[in-house]
Amino acid sequence: MSVDEKSYADLRELDWTKGLAIWLGIHRGSNLQSAVGEHLYDCLCRDDKAGALKCLRDVCGTKSPKTVLKRGRDIKRFAEWCGKKQLGWWPIREKDLLAYIADSAGGSKSKLRGRDLLSALRFFRFVFGAHFQLESVITPLVAGRVKRIQATRAPRRQSEVLTRPEILHLETLMTGQLDTVDRYYLGCILFALFARCRWSDLADVYSLDFDLLFRRNRVTGFVEARTREHKTGGHEEKRSLYMPLVAPAVGLSDKSWAQEWQRAVQTLGIAYKKKPFGAICKALDASGNFNARPLGSKEASELLSNYLGAKGAVVRDKTT
Repeated sequence: MSVDEKSYADLRELDWTKGLAIWLGIHRGSNLQSAVGEHLYDCLCRDDKAGALKCLRDVCGTKSPKTVLKRGRDIKRFAEWCGKKQLGWWPIREKDLLAYIADSAGGSKSKLRGRDLLSALRFFRFVFGAHFQLESVITPLVAGRVKRIQATRAPRRQSEVLTRPEILHLETLMTGQLDTVDRYYLGCILFALFARCRWSDLADVYSLDFDLLFRRNRVTGFVEARTREHKTGGHEEKRSLYMPLVAPAVGLSDKSWAQEWQRAVQTLGIAYKKKPFGAICKALDASGNFNARPLGSKEASELLSNYLGAKGAVVRDKTT
């Protein structure tokens, strides 16, 4: 199975595999000088790499695997930079941090490398209990240099907010001549919009329910999904609860986008009553069939741009 066809759970497991391998290397490079170092030493003496990785996994608790992977990569990048300069990265020294941060100010390198490294060092210190004094490493001079360089970044171009006419245009497309696959994808976008959730919240839901009522030739009701995989679900208490994602069946127009979405889901043979449901917005493979991989946010943005540019689209009007 290729990466493009992996499910959300498979992709998370892949991130864990990469992230824990990096952190094991970091602990070895720091001579196992951390609160978990003794446990890792016992595992490595028995040539039990799997046990060492499991130990690191337990320490991470309910942390996101993407966060674990990112923090590890940031420290690894610093260690590799020190290696190129023929410097030892451990123990961590203020002068080396200052030189690394200053190096990020020039050329095409990210101006956020310093900020990311400081976040990774805090992660190393407080999550794994690394044996170094944070105050002696992240000094006022280091923190100030990071902020100064970060302030020289080029202005970030923010995405424009959808206007009322644009949303009405999207709803009109749902009840128009779109093919079934496009109607399904547009329905996913409208659900995220009306449920006011992050796109990542739709990557792995437990259930998807269409609670639609038909009265006097009108549709009312809601579409509801429940998930535990969301941005604020890092704490144990929140992980034990489902977060409801609820969208009204009728948006700004007088026709139900949700009814059209349900029809598209049924026509495509997507078993929406299955629990756990998986990704709300499923990607297509090379054969044109749906697979378990959730559609990425970049892919969804491109689809949205295409729908907004479809025939009959309204002109942007920020005063509306």
